Amino acid sequence: MGHTVNADVFKWQREYWPVLNNTLSTHMDGITQLTLRVTDGSEGRSIWIDDLRSVDNYLTNPAGSTITSSLGNRYMQYRVINTSVDPAVSSAVTVVNMDYNLNMAPNIPTLDSPSNLSTGQVFTPQLKTTAIDSDLDYVRYKIELCQNPHMTIGCQTFDQTSSQTGWSGQNTETSTAYTSGTQATYTLQTNLTQGTTYYWRSYAIDPAGLNTWSSTQTTPYSFVVNAISRSTQNNEYERFIARRESSYPSTSVGWASITGSAETGTTASTNGWIAGSNFTVGDKYLILVWGSHQTDSSSSRSGIRVKHGSTSFTESEAIEITNQTSSSYKTPYFWFTVWDGLNENIEAEIYWNGGAPGTEARVEDVTLIALNVTDLITANNLKYNISNVGGPLDQTFTSKSVVSFTPATNNDLWWIMGYSKANFTQYNSDDYQARLNINGSIKSTMTTSVIYDSDTPVYGIGTVAQLPNSVQNIDLELRESGDNHDWDSAGVFALRLNSFDSFMADHTAGNGPTMSTPSDWVEQNSLDILLRKTGSFITASGAIVDDAGARVINRLQSSDINITDDIGGWRQQAGDRLAVTLGDINIGYTSGLKNIDMDSQTTLAGSASLSDTWTVGFSLERAGSGPNLDLPVNSATNQKLKPQLRVTSIDPDSDTLKYKIDFCTDLAMTLNCQTFNQVSSQTGWSGQNSHSSTRYTSGTQATYTIQSDLSINSTYYWRAYSIDPDGTNTFTPASPVHSFTTTQTPYAPTLIEIEGVTNPTEVSDITPEISAVHTDPDGDSANFIQIQVNTASDFTGTSKWNTGQLAMTTTANGVRSPLIIYGGSALNLQAQTYYVRVKFWDVNGAESPWSTTAQFTMDTLDPPTGCHLVDSDLTDTSIVIRWNDISTIEGGYRIQKSTNGGTFSTLIDKAADSVTHTDTIVPGFTYSYRIAASLSGLYSTYCTTSTSDANPGNIRFEGIIFQ
Repeated sequence: MGHTVNADVFKWQREYWPVLNNTLSTHMDGITQLTLRVTDGSEGRSIWIDDLRSVDNYLTNPAGSTITSSLGNRYMQYRVINTSVDPAVSSAVTVVNMDYNLNMAPNIPTLDSPSNLSTGQVFTPQLKTTAIDSDLDYVRYKIELCQNPHMTIGCQTFDQTSSQTGWSGQNTETSTAYTSGTQATYTLQTNLTQGTTYYWRSYAIDPAGLNTWSSTQTTPYSFVVNAISRSTQNNEYERFIARRESSYPSTSVGWASITGSAETGTTASTNGWIAGSNFTVGDKYLILVWGSHQTDSSSSRSGIRVKHGSTSFTESEAIEITNQTSSSYKTPYFWFTVWDGLNENIEAEIYWNGGAPGTEARVEDVTLIALNVTDLITANNLKYNISNVGGPLDQTFTSKSVVSFTPATNNDLWWIMGYSKANFTQYNSDDYQARLNINGSIKSTMTTSVIYDSDTPVYGIGTVAQLPNSVQNIDLELRESGDNHDWDSAGVFALRLNSFDSFMADHTAGNGPTMSTPSDWVEQNSLDILLRKTGSFITASGAIVDDAGARVINRLQSSDINITDDIGGWRQQAGDRLAVTLGDINIGYTSGLKNIDMDSQTTLAGSASLSDTWTVGFSLERAGSGPNLDLPVNSATNQKLKPQLRVTSIDPDSDTLKYKIDFCTDLAMTLNCQTFNQVSSQTGWSGQNSHSSTRYTSGTQATYTIQSDLSINSTYYWRAYSIDPDGTNTFTPASPVHSFTTTQTPYAPTLIEIEGVTNPTEVSDITPEISAVHTDPDGDSANFIQIQVNTASDFTGTSKWNTGQLAMTTTANGVRSPLIIYGGSALNLQAQTYYVRVKFWDVNGAESPWSTTAQFTMDTLDPPTGCHLVDSDLTDTSIVIRWNDISTIEGGYRIQKSTNGGTFSTLIDKAADSVTHTDTIVPGFTYSYRIAASLSGLYSTYCTTSTSDANPGNIRFEGIIFQ
């Protein structure tokens, strides 16, 4: 047997196979059977048989064999069967020549999808990758997915060699592997976090070849998961900021004021920092301060401190000697506290202890931030501890400030930041050390030698970590290498980044790239962050610097533009590992994809490196909290009984939206609840402007109209959600609950008038005008009226008119309604009395009670009297009709005519006050007439004349005596 250079173990083996009656035929080419026959009388010999195989077809096929143990090019097998007819001489193999090609691992896979820097990815995206194997071996894949580009935070690994779950597209090895060049697809099996940036890379392995994982991408790809929609409100945490960007010199001995510059939105103090009028007294503010200080005298000390009003925060007072004469040696400074807000100015000051003529102290790039964290503390999203006990140090790391808590949610990202103020008591003695201990895991250990006694430096150290929802113990620990130093104060906080709308974090464990002097800027961290909207954005970074005799400076950049000045560059003694902490806030940072770098550079001879480098950034926007409730405004009163509920969301990915509203009668949202869900029904929703009027574009106000009347003068509670069907397809958290109270009932109408008179009599207008006065406890106007007219005072008689809910000209509170003209059935002009009542609806839909009952009595339409005929026409072609006009209200008279005893039909309508009419007749017919007084279509009873006979005839005179 031969072997290759890749073999771990090998052996040479010689086998003798006698062919002349010395081997059982059943053992020839057997796997586990050997015939051992001693023929020379030498009993007692020892025989060792190693690795007696029982694998099928092991070295049995003269054409070649393949066994599992040879896969991966570990060794080669060959088989020789020698025969000889000479019983005295055994055949032997003296030379074997082997030709083979060395198998290669697959090439680095390509990352096909999602593309780098892509946004709007679904919660369970498909990760697609492709590898080529030069030997055309089949391949399997492994994908790493993390929340930072150094692939150290929140990581998951999807290894196809251990599980096929989630993988698809396999086309070989019974659907467990991929042929070379075939794209592999892995689908995430659990939801990623909305709005979060993820980084991924892949590997490939050729189990039938070298069986070794390929290399992976030098830089992972990133993508951003689609975000849920959010309120339109600018939900910024209250923050105030002031800066000193350029170098500020001081030649005053002791503490002196620094001139700062307050940002827009911050009222400046006397010296340009943060005025006390900014603060809400009693609220809690996280005070963050970054900066640097130095002198240009090797024997001078410089420092920074912060004060409130005229009182300094003593734990913030940093005083330190740089031991350098060049102003380029800048000592980094970081300090924080949580302060109960007072109406006091917050300002920064500089320290100098004097020096040779012409020397001075300087500070530079001081950033002072006051962030209202009352809500964060209440929600357990900020945990902190500050200790001012102080005292001697010993050679064992001991906890000086600790926070212990259990995060509410699992594996969220937290920014952990600490500071320590040392009190050096002996020059050129032992080292001072500080470190963070997170549940026994040590982060960011700094060591500094003591250059000058009485120095009190303030150093910041930090990290970012993914914390599970189990008990977390975060300690800031201090020690010294001897017994000569004290500590003054220490503080540590943990801030949950997931409580902000946009955030990023990176941490690089161990040492970063070595920088040889002079070096170009070396990128230590680089993150891509998608800002959801324009606002304020805090960026901070830090590391432990081992300058190794060189001089290291550091900076933060956003898309290659400096966020901070170049900080660092101090030089103390070999072996020191000093902390650098950088930070600043961008006001009005524009939305969109941003690149944040933490870079370092050495500027003197030697080499240097950074360890435990971290970067963190977060907007000051709250995480999405559901739609904005536009109308009714919270606690609104006097609302309609069918109100319109108006809400608005914006979607960071510009997805279209639908809404859902919960509607209840209690603040806990548990009583008499209704849900109006646009996903299941469009009824009641209006204003849709997308997807065939079934959705709203991002930022478009949605309106839901309550479909049935609510109760009068009742309080209701509501909240809303939005969903992006083409994005996360997940409802947002609920908005805050708002309430409103419906309108009160209008008072009953008063002062009813008919024809402008209260309870009139002798009403002659058969379409009288009715009105009443509207009053409302909320001062609302009325826009609907109902009038009923009946023959009975209890309205159980004949209904003459019922308007129902009738629209009218809007009538203000306390004002008489417009005149409503009677439109019912005909009124009786025979002194009939009718009864009237009225109600109003106000503009909010509330219905008043009925008014008290009013009444009116109609006048009498008297019929004419003395109706008769006057026949004065001897030709019998006309006749005169006469009557007496006794009515005072008639509008005219109607004359009807009957011919030869037939039906009466209207002859003519005469004007009011008429008393006569001449009609044309025909001889030979009889005529009769009747007359009635008329008024607007109503008629009195008729007065009938006698019958006139117009037939010609003989006249006989009898008994006439002529004298």
